[in-house]
Amino acid sequence: WLPIAGARWYQPYGPESSWKDGLANHPAVHIGAADADSYCKWKGKRLPTEFEWEYAARANNKSWIYPWGDHYRKMRMNTWQGLFPYENTGFDGHKGLAPVDAYPQQNHRDMYDMLGNTWEWTSTEYYGSDRPPGKVWLILKGGSFVDSIDEGINTIVRTSTKIGREIDFTAENIGFRCARTIIPKPEVKPQRVIRLEDTWEYKQSQKEKKARLEKLQKTQKVNVKQYRFEL
Repeated sequence: WLPIAGARWYQPYGPESSWKDGLANHPAVHIGAADADSYCKWKGKRLPTEFEWEYAARANNKSWIYPWGDHYRKMRMNTWQGLFPYENTGFDGHKGLAPVDAYPQQNHRDMYDMLGNTWEWTSTEYYGSDRPPGKVWLILKGGSFVDSIDEGINTIVRTSTKIGREIDFTAENIGFRCARTIIPKPEVKPQRVIRLEDTWEYKQSQKEKKARLEKLQKTQKVNVKQYRFEL
């Protein structure tokens, strides 16, 4: 690979190229972490943390090697096919960047391209031994079309795999996705309407009222009898 002067997200292959040249449904690449974060905030979102990214990729399963399980499946992600860096057979259908809908969803949460195609920025800081002192590096997840599922000089694609890059680093195989914080709303149960006559207090007061009335009626009858006897 050789560096291309002037490569940007809107001209991914240099000044003579454009994202409109059949790339509108491809991932946006050549974007540093700061620009990616700015875009996410513009959309009311943010970059995911490393933990959030893995949680989404594993679909709540903590041990899966791939988003769909522990065994590799063909035609599920865009990676290097063949002996890196000499031969890429393109067996998975693409030798370079692929459209975002080129492969089926990778887990039951309908997540696409969590592995393969492009590395994705996270907001988690990277502290690996390859990080130069005094530099701010962030973690990238997911692997890309120049990475493999087997041992090689390139990176092995797994759900747990991560690399670190400086925040202004860009490349053809680096993109991002946005995340959004969702605060669960408390469950509001419909109010239960209780009639007054169904309450214990009301029933108890009625019993006491009835008892007082019966006692009063008995007292009145006794007084009437006494009065008649005196006559």
